[in-house]
Amino acid sequence: ASAAVCPTAAEGEMLELLVASPRLVQELHGKMPQWARYELSTSVRASILSGIRMLLGPKRYADAESFIDSVRVPCRTPQQLLRASRLTPADVDVLVVDAEGNDAAIVNAFLDEGARPSLIFFEAHIAMGLKRGDLKRLTERLRALGYHLDCLTCYYLLRPRDDPLWPPHP
Repeated sequence: ASAAVCPTAAEGEMLELLVASPRLVQELHGKMPQWARYELSTSVRASILSGIRMLLGPKRYADAESFIDSVRVPCRTPQQLLRASRLTPADVDVLVVDAEGNDAAIVNAFLDEGARPSLIFFEAHIAMGLKRGDLKRLTERLRALGYHLDCLTCYYLLRPRDDPLWPPHP
């Protein structure tokens, strides 16, 4: 079952996600990259429009809006998600977050629950709405918890400093 991870959520709260319509696959004659088929979903209209326009090309920019569908999914906090999955915070080994500017809040929510993944991967893209102050506070918190930060384009990849497989940080 699909669900969105939200930093806070009331029981029964729903989130509207915007997704690329299956008609887009037909329109592109089945030649759609994997990210567009399976990963193109967001709550930010400008993001999905950008992705669809990139696929359609400049001559079809005006058509992009017609290829957006909307789905409603339950919103789950990390605590609700873990409970429903019968997991504990200690079971979270890898945390991957790409939440259109809500990344810091979601990573913090998992950390607040006691999760200490061996690998954390999140989008740190200011243009997507992530506030610099939120990013600064999160990276300071992660460093204080012993994580080593590496910025990969607009993503942060974090591993504990004592990880023997990770090269030492200067």
